[in-house]
Parts: sequence; C-alpha cells; structure tokens
Amino acid sequence: MTVTLQAYPDRAWNGSIASISDALDPVTRTLKIRVVLANAGRELKPEMFGTVHLETGAHVALVVPATALIREGNKTTVFVYKEGKPEQRSVTLGATVGSEVEVLSGLQAGEQIATEGAELLKGGPQ
Repeated sequence: MTVTLQAYPDRAWNGSIASISDALDPVTRTLKIRVVLANAGRELKPEMFGTVHLETGAHVALVVPATALIREGNKTTVFVYKEGKPEQRSVTLGATVGSEVEVLSGLQAGEQIATEGAELLKGGPQ
C-alpha cells in the first residue's frame, strides 16, 4: 500500500492499514482508516489529507448468475445442456459477488447452462 499527500504531490510513502472505522460518515461519505507510515524526517503531520493506493490481487474463478442456481436444502444444482438436453448437476459454491456466484466444483468452463428459469426445467424431460 502506498500513500500520496496533497502537501507532497511528488512523493509516496509505503505503509500498512492498522484499523478501519466501522461506519461510513453519513455527512462526508468518508471512511476513516488508520495508516502506519514511517516518518523519520517528521514531514508527516496529523490531519494531512492524502490518497491511499491499494493493490488487490485478482481472483480467477468460474462464476454463474445466481438465477441459474436451484437450492434445495443444503444441495445446490444447475442445469447443464448435454447434447442439447438439460441435465441437473450438483455444484459446490464459493463466494457471491453481486448477482454472480463462484462455482468451486461440479461445472467446467465452457459448459452451457440454463441461466434463467432453471426451476421450470425440473419438471421437464431429463
């Protein structure tokens, strides 16, 4: 993580986040964080404004729309089209981000699935 400050626009400091506030300020729409920075030259002063630059790692995953999932008890399935016919298959899920859900097992990249109306296929030919 690096921090740049308005007072020193051509410099950057490496640091780490020590704490993050629990709530967004409703008036300023800001979130307070405590960042630990080396300040050997004593250039950094309390209440200075700056920008925190975070690098996040990419997570490559197989995801499906939540509308493709059929949840029955503790079992989750999707309909996969095999030779043009829908086949119900169990899947193991991971993280949910927005309207997409990570599939950890039970499905391969490139397989065609029913993304909507999967509940209707339960009563159809299998």
